[in-house]
Amino acid sequence: MERTLSGPRRVQTKCLIVVALLLYGLAQFGSIRDNMSSQHTFSPSLSSPNRSVAGGEHGGNIDPFAMTFDRENGSPSQASPVTYSATSVLSGYSSPQMPINKTPKINRVPVGGRKGNPSMTTFTGKEPNRPAVSEIFSSPQSTQAYTPVTKHESVDMYDVEIEAAENRDDSSYRVTRTPLSGHLGNFFSRSNVFRIVSSPHVVQKAGSWQSSEEKFRHQDSLQRVHEGPSDDRYINPVDGRVMELIVQCADRVYRGPRNSTYRRTYIRNVAPIMLRVADWPSQHLDDDEQKSRGAKIWGRFLFVVKWPITCFVLNHIIGIPYFAMPGTVFNNGCYDPFPYRYWGYCKVTRNAVEENSKSSDSSPTLTPGSKGEVEGYRILEPLYLCFVGTEEYGRPRLVADWKSDPANQHHQYKCPEYLFIAYTTEHFSHSSLPDIKALHSMATQATRAAGLTAYWVGASCLGGENIEENVFRISDIVRGAHSLVIAISPGSNAWGQGTSTQIMLQQWGQRLWTLPEALLATPHRKITVYQRGHQEPLKLTKKQLAAFAWTDSATTRQLIDHYEGNLTLSRLELVIVAMQSLFVRKTTQYLQGDHAYVLMGLLRLRPKIDKTDSSFQAFARLSLANDSDMLLERLMCILPQHPNQHWSSVADAYNVNVWDIYPTCQIAGICDNDTILVDGAFGATIHWDKFRKVAYARRVRSWKRLATQVILHGAPYFFPLGMVVFTYAWDLRSLMKFIKTLLDDGNIFPSNSVEEVIHFVDVVRNWVIFSGAIGLILIAISCSVFISSPYLTRLLYRGKLWGSQAWLFGFEGYADLETIESQIFGSKMRRLRWSTYGSSLSRHSTNAFNESVGIDPTLDPVVRSKVETAINNDRPDAMRVFTLVDTNTMTVTLFEAVKPPVAVLLCGSEGGMQRALACSYEWTTGVCYRETVLRMETTVLEKMSRVSRFRFGMSRGQT
Repeated sequence: MERTLSGPRRVQTKCLIVVALLLYGLAQFGSIRDNMSSQHTFSPSLSSPNRSVAGGEHGGNIDPFAMTFDRENGSPSQASPVTYSATSVLSGYSSPQMPINKTPKINRVPVGGRKGNPSMTTFTGKEPNRPAVSEIFSSPQSTQAYTPVTKHESVDMYDVEIEAAENRDDSSYRVTRTPLSGHLGNFFSRSNVFRIVSSPHVVQKAGSWQSSEEKFRHQDSLQRVHEGPSDDRYINPVDGRVMELIVQCADRVYRGPRNSTYRRTYIRNVAPIMLRVADWPSQHLDDDEQKSRGAKIWGRFLFVVKWPITCFVLNHIIGIPYFAMPGTVFNNGCYDPFPYRYWGYCKVTRNAVEENSKSSDSSPTLTPGSKGEVEGYRILEPLYLCFVGTEEYGRPRLVADWKSDPANQHHQYKCPEYLFIAYTTEHFSHSSLPDIKALHSMATQATRAAGLTAYWVGASCLGGENIEENVFRISDIVRGAHSLVIAISPGSNAWGQGTSTQIMLQQWGQRLWTLPEALLATPHRKITVYQRGHQEPLKLTKKQLAAFAWTDSATTRQLIDHYEGNLTLSRLELVIVAMQSLFVRKTTQYLQGDHAYVLMGLLRLRPKIDKTDSSFQAFARLSLANDSDMLLERLMCILPQHPNQHWSSVADAYNVNVWDIYPTCQIAGICDNDTILVDGAFGATIHWDKFRKVAYARRVRSWKRLATQVILHGAPYFFPLGMVVFTYAWDLRSLMKFIKTLLDDGNIFPSNSVEEVIHFVDVVRNWVIFSGAIGLILIAISCSVFISSPYLTRLLYRGKLWGSQAWLFGFEGYADLETIESQIFGSKMRRLRWSTYGSSLSRHSTNAFNESVGIDPTLDPVVRSKVETAINNDRPDAMRVFTLVDTNTMTVTLFEAVKPPVAVLLCGSEGGMQRALACSYEWTTGVCYRETVLRMETTVLEKMSRVSRFRFGMSRGQT
């Protein structure tokens, strides 16, 4: 039933709304004032009990701002006993100077190393010095572009051990609250742009976006077309249109450099107004332990003053649905979908049906699944060989002509055994006739010494026709060779300078094509090394060659053992190890996909070569042809250790092997600009413009909460009802007194009815007493509820949730858990928790019960430095720090990215968690670019929907 308000009541309601807004403004101002007056030490004090100072070991009270850290292993050591002034990352204020022997009680969270794990940070041993935490923020590097941080440069990148405070066995780590001004502090900013129709109404223009007159076209999933200049946009999950991207951010980011390519806005509080009003009296008491005695007294005085005002306002607005309106359940409680659809063609498809029928013959669509495009056979013999006769040098000749020669009929049309001559153009230049003659002379000498009649050398035996196919079948020629001969030379520039044999072998081993030549050579014969100008050759086994010629012998040794049969690698392991070895070697580029084509020789299925393929497309084509291992799908789910990491690198920021990632999607095709088409992923949209009210999908029912709801919402009606009942009883009492007076006179009532009147008076007197008592009880209940309404309101809306509406909220910058909960739920309720393993910035610790608990990532000085660097950096392509709030799992994750990802796409699993590709959206090309990779709990799959096939890029501008 809808509530209808009369004219005076409506005016009164509007007045109460104005009063509530004024109180909210005062609450925001008081919160800012309290945060400014408190000590803005971003890090907790590190007090460690039961550690005595003895000898060279660390002990006693360890102060975070008087610590130095070892750059080799990250172990902290105590600095000299001087005073310090700690600078806050979030506010810029400095705490008062304190002596080092008096640990400030800010957070009471000591840092220590995990026992039994040598990789974790410990406090024992003599360690070199590392810059103190306060120096990190004052160093010039804090304003430069993003610099990759290795694990050893952090106190601990993945498992920072931060012990709970004394007598605390849970994950409630106290951190100074982050001031958020909301409307009051940001509404009148000079950089604001006001919009009447669109929400949010106050935004900040992009500071680093260069407008262009070029128009682009985008067709959404419902075939609606959008045209306009390039800018940052996202796909609206409500209607599927591409909308302008607006990112809410913390106050320091909003007031900092305008370095973004997207619009920004400030964070708004979306909690129910009634709960915010109820929480107003105690907002300034959250950090009571950190304040002085005078501040505590003043805080208690403000509490007493605020309480009656809050009670008055609450009892007048509690019956208005708008002020207590909870969130609405959408999508049956599931995440908002990612309504993407790709309308274009792929350059390479799995199924020939999806090929572009209008593709030109000059650049055909090469489909691994179509006939003749994937080759699994091997060539049986080389096309050309150099035959050794009486001449000084071997002469190249077609093998077919040699076999048809009547003089060679005794070979019964068999290809003769031959040597494979391996060399590099760095030693023997094809443009130098003396180098070519020396190469053939050494090859002829080696052939005669082996008792053979032919050899194969690339300078003369590749042939002029179909050289693209022949050059990438060298691996088959090596497999069929009698043995391998390596020809080395100091080179024309260093001839006669005394270069050692090992240096020349290392120069040979650095070249790309030499690795498969050595790996695929027959394992039954040694490799012979001929050096220019020397008669006696050097004979080496493959293992000896690895030690001599290859600087990455630890990796290549695995390949050697595999091809010699000593250690069998799976096909996936073989490809990964071979990639690690091939992509670090030098080559004179013939085609962009040279590395993939060399790798092709080590595998069974080989797609045909396309000159237009980039290095990534050539590898993707090879991956599709050998897709039972889903290598490319695994590479998608890797989080690069630094932003400029090459796509071929398997180095994962989570230190996970590629084969430990199990893809849950499939590559459907290869597109232009080093992108691929992915199918079968789960996905959800991230909301960046503002928080939403979180609806309770399922909540624990309790008699206490039910009784609180009844008396709290009934209290405004109890008082007038009690007054009416009490007034009625009082009027009856007056009437009874008057009747009793008449009875005393004895002249009004007849004598035969006096007893009946007296009996009636007694009954009415009892009713007066009963009704008066009822009225007083109702008034007393109403008054008690009036006085305790802030507490009852918080009791009603607080508590844990078994189920809630699934949202993914994001904002730029950092905020502590209490502040985030206050903006979404109205007050600190301990519903949210830091993600334990969600990103490379996530941190966790062990509590007193040996349970893993997530902790504030900014307790790690490296993460604090990244937060500060991201705020002060004025480059649009620099790494930024973002925060993701998941209301389904009630987790908060801090992560790094260049652009805010608009969607998470779950494409694989690893270690009991899902690999979520957080992607930005380039609407002009329809590409989802990987910004970072998060780890989400597997239970999120129950509330996510499938995403249509999407076009995916490893990173923007990836080559």
